Amino acid sequence: MKRFFIVFLIVFLVIVAVRKSHRIEIRRDVDAHHRAERGLREAHHALRKAGDEVRDSLREARDDLRRTYHDLRDEMHDAFRANDSDLSDERIETDDLPVPILKGTHTTEAAAVNEPRPRADEAAVEGSSKSVEGLLSATQERAQTEARTALNRFVTEWLSPEIPSTWTPPQSLVDSVIEGTKTTAIKKEYGEVFLTTLRIDASPERRTLFTREYNRELVHRRLVVMGGGFAFLLVCLGAISSYIRADEATRGYYTQKLRLLAAAGVGAAGVLIYQFTA
Repeated sequence: MKRFFIVFLIVFLVIVAVRKSHRIEIRRDVDAHHRAERGLREAHHALRKAGDEVRDSLREARDDLRRTYHDLRDEMHDAFRANDSDLSDERIETDDLPVPILKGTHTTEAAAVNEPRPRADEAAVEGSSKSVEGLLSATQERAQTEARTALNRFVTEWLSPEIPSTWTPPQSLVDSVIEGTKTTAIKKEYGEVFLTTLRIDASPERRTLFTREYNRELVHRRLVVMGGGFAFLLVCLGAISSYIRADEATRGYYTQKLRLLAAAGVGAAGVLIYQFTA
């Protein structure tokens, strides 16, 4: 009887110890779950706060870039206006004329010279006008297309070396140099072919328009690239800040997942910025 009581007491104590340890484990699991939920809430709050900070930084960067772009544009306009005024105001005083005249236009001797006038159907026109011919084509539409291709090549050579050949001018600006178009039908042994000739304005004033447009696009391109780089830098800083805060809030339970999330965010932002600036 005594032995039975001792065995019963030992079994009872073992059962009590097991149940107590089980309760402790359950309590630990519940506490860990509560801590994890609290950490997730804090991480979500930290991510939202970091996102607000990144949006504010991007908004400030956009405003700074916009102000810089407007300042550069105003400086370029002032420089072009000053250049035009210098060219237009380059006049000299003379003793025999009551008003100032352009430098290099004063003369004291003149003689009448009878020079033959160029024919209207000549391919080249004197002065700043030039002619560009396309290739012989079977139809008028194809002949006009060949003439436009030849015009684009002429404009590229005309603007070099001040403007690189990689730059494509706006089509409206290229069309503005065309003064006239003439399509001629030519009889050949194998049939009738067509040749289109474009008379264009190759004056220095027209060239200045191309130079201004190139400089404007160049400034805009540089501002876009600079803004894209600055935006990517802000995204990287925001991602690092968000990762550090979220990792501290979750006490290191989700370190790997937070790293992957930050890397994915930076990569996606880099792809979007590259597509925007390309």
